[in-house]
Amino acid sequence: MNHERKEPTTLFAIVSFLVIIAILIIMINMGCNTTLSVFSGVIVSVITTRLLNIPWNEVERNIIKTAAECMPTFLIVIMVGMLVGIWMAGGTVPTLMYYGMQVESPKILVPLAFVLCALTSEFTGTSFGSVATMGLAMVGIASTTSIPVPLVVGAVVSGA
Repeated sequence: MNHERKEPTTLFAIVSFLVIIAILIIMINMGCNTTLSVFSGVIVSVITTRLLNIPWNEVERNIIKTAAECMPTFLIVIMVGMLVGIWMAGGTVPTLMYYGMQVESPKILVPLAFVLCALTSEFTGTSFGSVATMGLAMVGIASTTSIPVPLVVGAVVSGA
């Protein structure tokens, strides 16, 4: 049996990728649990590595390297989740929405959303937190006016 590692062709790589995406889409549309869908994609990935004779220790090394590189992002998302939860429980976001609807003119909502999200992002140090807090308040205000919500979402994301 040949144990030499094979290099994937471009076609093999594209087909493998498309099969994984197709499995995810099909299983999610069938109502399967997202975890089960991702696990099915992992099974296809493992089969692909076995077809290419890639040693398992190389796969493990790459998994650990990728997880280590993603750790700062994971920590930011966790911290933003805690920040948003605290601000929601403390009434900061609902207060922003309440006073925003009282004070703000719909004419300046889009530029104001951009500026406030940019400032929030700069002061908190996270664009995720800016979108989840100030962005949430701005979109809430937009939903009570005639301003298109997608326009405000665009301003929020651009500002953050």
